[in-house]
Amino acid sequence: MTVGYARFFVCEKCGKRIELAWGMSYLYGWGNTELLERIDSGKYGRKAKEVLESHQEALCHLEDHPFICRCGYLEACQSLVMMSNDLSKPEVYYSSEHMCPVCNKRMRPLKESDEIRCPGCGGEMEEDLKSMIMMD
Repeated sequence: MTVGYARFFVCEKCGKRIELAWGMSYLYGWGNTELLERIDSGKYGRKAKEVLESHQEALCHLEDHPFICRCGYLEACQSLVMMSNDLSKPEVYYSSEHMCPVCNKRMRPLKESDEIRCPGCGGEMEEDLKSMIMMD
């Protein structure tokens, strides 16, 4: 079973390389008591705490995923995900939102089809297919 993977991208214009990771963190995986305590203490905000109080059976974990903004800013973020414990038809109760530090708008998860621009020069980035890493 693969827990996550990292993909590498290279700028065609300046050669800059970036790494973007996707996947679940088993360090703070399902039912981790330290993670539940952090949620309960408010570290992830009032809304996450309220969701945990109303769905005490929720499965909670941290997940890595790149987020992108309309302005082009791209960042690998760690999100708290809280979902029903019925994995046959899971319902997401809560997922962290991320705000862009450049324009202060809400960022969205990066899709496979999204164009990635170089954070250095703005050139188009291509995936380096020879350097994907899968984590178990």
